[in-house]
Amino acid sequence: MKRGDAVLWASVSWAVCLLIAIVLSQALGPKPIPPDLKAPEYGRDDQCERLRTGSSVMEPENTWSNLGYLYAGFLILFRNLSPKRLFQALFGGSMVFLAWLSGLYHAQPVSALYRHLDVATIYWVLPLLIAYAAHGIFVYRFPDIGWGKTHIIGVGIIVVCLGTVLPFIGTDSTMITLILISVLMILSVWTLAFKKLFYPLSDVERAFYGTGMLVLLLASGLFRFFDGRGEFLGLPKFFCSEGSPVQAHALWHICGALTLFLGFEFFSRAFSDEGNLLPFLSGGRRTYD
Repeated sequence: MKRGDAVLWASVSWAVCLLIAIVLSQALGPKPIPPDLKAPEYGRDDQCERLRTGSSVMEPENTWSNLGYLYAGFLILFRNLSPKRLFQALFGGSMVFLAWLSGLYHAQPVSALYRHLDVATIYWVLPLLIAYAAHGIFVYRFPDIGWGKTHIIGVGIIVVCLGTVLPFIGTDSTMITLILISVLMILSVWTLAFKKLFYPLSDVERAFYGTGMLVLLLASGLFRFFDGRGEFLGLPKFFCSEGSPVQAHALWHICGALTLFLGFEFFSRAFSDEGNLLPFLSGGRRTYD
């Protein structure tokens, strides 16, 4: 799908989903907190937003900030609605699921099921981006050559099944997420600095993608690890503020959506597979409508 059409369809789909979410938030009643849990202390050591115990959306900022994942996912999905770009479409679709399931969890954080599904979608999104990057690096060809649809669908099924099971067996989600992000960082540096590309990145593109991803990753880490109660690396979690109109966890969602979108754009540009929304940043290169 052309860039302009992808933006249009993504915007319409995002608006429809927003309307559905608003209707559901008004139609559903608040979920009771188990008696052994106290508000606002109930929750986690990694986020501080005060629970609205009388609302169906108990963490409004942490809930609605997932709209960033939703829009980024729709942009990638609609841009890549093509049998030749199945990997990219699967990744975009997984980001849409992440937005909905993370939103459900933060709306009803007393639900263990929603908590596990929220983590599961992280285990879908990051491995799918890793698989897409690895495919580009190790099976680097012109767009018409590469893994077949059967292979890509098989990888997608394995990722979704494994990612869904892991949260239910008590794995450390923070550690696994950090490992997955580290793998993505290695693949990014490899592509940025060492991979010989058919259409090499210009200096402007290297600076844009490299600096952008680094800044967003650092911001994401700050908002993620310095929100909540207690300390991190011996320092107090200075972003914790229960009643603040701007929650660090919500900012983490927004930075995370931007990081995933820019990371995908970087790999898509590097592999020249016509799935990127941003145009080439160097003059004289071929660009796609």
